[in-house]
This record gives sequence, C-alpha cells and structure tokens, in this order.
Amino acid sequence: QAQVDETYTGTVNPGQQVNYTFTTPVSVSTTGNYTLTCTATVSGDGYAGNNDQVLNIYVQATATATPSVEDFEAAGFLPNGWSLGNPDNGDTWEEVNTVGSNGSNTDAAFVNNYAYNDPGQEDYFETEIFYVDGGLATLSFDLAKVQYSATYSDSLAVQISNDCGATWTTIYGKAGSDLETAATATSNWDPTSANDWRNETVDISSYLGDDVSFRFINITGYGNSTFVDNINVMSDLSIGENDQIHFSIYPNPTNGTAILAISDELSQDARVEITNQVGQVVQTIDRNDFTQGGVALDLSPYQRGIYFVTVYANDLKTTKRIVKN
Repeated sequence: QAQVDETYTGTVNPGQQVNYTFTTPVSVSTTGNYTLTCTATVSGDGYAGNNDQVLNIYVQATATATPSVEDFEAAGFLPNGWSLGNPDNGDTWEEVNTVGSNGSNTDAAFVNNYAYNDPGQEDYFETEIFYVDGGLATLSFDLAKVQYSATYSDSLAVQISNDCGATWTTIYGKAGSDLETAATATSNWDPTSANDWRNETVDISSYLGDDVSFRFINITGYGNSTFVDNINVMSDLSIGENDQIHFSIYPNPTNGTAILAISDELSQDARVEITNQVGQVVQTIDRNDFTQGGVALDLSPYQRGIYFVTVYANDLKTTKRIVKN
C-alpha cells in the first residue's frame, strides 16, 4: 500500500498523548507478514528519535478453505494467523510433546494447570479465519484431561465468531468430571496411551456460508494438565446436496457396528468408503461384500467421532455421516 499522509489539526501539549484514527484504512490483498510503520512529524520537535512506531503484523486476506486440520506438528507455536491471549503473563497455552490420541508421540497444545495457582484466570488461543460451506459443518478436536480433585478442577470452553472477533458465542463448555478423559490424579499428569484421549465434536452447521474463527479458553482451577490436539474444521458439500444414491445407516450414532441399507440397484463396480474427519480412508468395502440385508459397517477399531460413509455406484456418489460414540 502507498504511504498515507494525514494531518492532525488539534493541539498536543508537552507530555500529553492523543489517540488518532486514520481515515484511510489499511488495504491488504495478500495473506502474509507485514510491517506497519507510523511516523509523527512535528514542527519544532527537539527530539526526533521517538517519532516512529513499528508494528509487525500478520494479515489473513482470505478465509482458509475447509476441511482444515491443525495438528501442531509444524515448527513454531502457534501457527500463522493464530494468536495467544495471556492476560496475566503467567502460565498459559504452550506446545508439548506427549503420547497422542493414536498412541504415538505427538505435539499438542497444553496448559499446566497443576502449577497454575490462579483460580478463575482465563487463557486462550484464537485460530485463523475459516470459510465453512456445504450441507454439514463441524468443529472437532482431541482432548486429554484429568482434574486434581473435585475442589481443584479446571474448565474448557470453545467460542466461535463470525465477525472477525467483535463478538463471541460459546459452542462448547465442560468442567469437572464431565471434562475428564481419565481418572482424577493428584500428581502432574500426562497421557500415556490413546485411551487417555477423547474426540470432541461440535456441530457448526448454523454458520454455513460464514467466515468464522474459534477461541479455545482454559479456565484454571489449580487442577491438572489440559491437552488439545488435531483441531479439525470440517465442511462437506456432498452432505445433503448430492443425494444421488439412496441409502440409510442405522443405528446412528453407533457404539461400533451399523448397517448401511441401500435401496437402489447397484452396478458391479459399486463400493463403500469410510473416511475420518481428516479425509483419510479408514475402510473400503467392495461390491462382493454386500449382502441382501445391507452392508455391515464396523467402526469398533476406530476412535469416537464423526466418520463419512460414501457410496460409489453407477458413476454417482453420495456421502452421509455416521457418529461413533
């Protein structure tokens, strides 16, 4: 952007500060890191060494398309376009390496509430802006959490904004034993297996067509460790907008097994694919495995959460979701 020159017509007395708002807005068309320099030129100024103010900023010019997943594996915490809120400049969100939701080592966002003796203090990280579209949209994340006791326990909230952070709406909130994914512990706790994690999913379909950002808020109660990983913003155009092959899934939600009942006559090359929220194919079922009563789906080996079942047949495809409890 070209240099902007504007004149302040008021009076500034020695030692006085004045807030000035430029009438010409900053205009940036490309996402990236920028340096904003503001210079005050005053006639008769006896010292020009404090006339410049430099601010390094990250600008997100366009919303990130979905589906999108953040697994915190890239170098640096937090990712570009994300920000940290640490009002007391004390303990807050940081990145740690620990045993993840798949049982292997992973990097995750973490708050050490075990050492954070400031009950009620809130610390948050705020995501970049995402565009959600299609017939279904969800926010999901992996959580590992224990409390210290019923007295010393923490809370976690997630908020959403569709007006660039001017206002926020709480879409997830848990505390006490409802937040725990493992048994209460009186020592500083870390997850040691996949069973210490739980996938949390929030339906955000009411925000379809919006640009949204999220805020993950830790409210400390001097409790114990909180871990968050694999934040996934999912939207899928095929859900509810591409019902070309007629089928149903029951029971849904399921505790592990379900039946996919297809009412259409299918071609010999028909198949079923099950994908997770990251888009990875976790299971494929060929036409030879179909039965007269339907297709047996077995989600018991997989984590709790939302999965997507796509039927391919007759040069068509239809996707529906299934929830595993």
